[in-house]
Amino acid sequence: MKLLLVGECRDGRLTAETGELFGFAAQVDAEVSMVLIGSTNDLPAFDGRLYLADLETYGEFRPDAHKRLVLAAIEREQPEAIVLLHSSYGWDMAPRLAAALQSGQVSGVVSLDDGGYVVE
Repeated sequence: MKLLLVGECRDGRLTAETGELFGFAAQVDAEVSMVLIGSTNDLPAFDGRLYLADLETYGEFRPDAHKRLVLAAIEREQPEAIVLLHSSYGWDMAPRLAAALQSGQVSGVVSLDDGGYVVE
């Protein structure tokens, strides 16, 4: 499975929850790429392609600009799924991306059970 992870920075630093994305990707044995609006001072270590947009240029949360950045990565990577954090950032971005892609969205996935998603 090919996943595009969308990481999050807050107050100029990578959030601890962003690490959960890597755990999820490992759990499903996925090939990963990641979009991050951040800085080179706080890059995640992972085995995949990183699309890094400058935090000072794009801001911590400018929804339309961030959506365009993620859509550009989706176009390049052609992932089977896009995974965002269970956070206010993810809750805001997911429906914007789904609408732009004219696709469905599943929120609140907390684990996998026998290879299927469990939503609470």
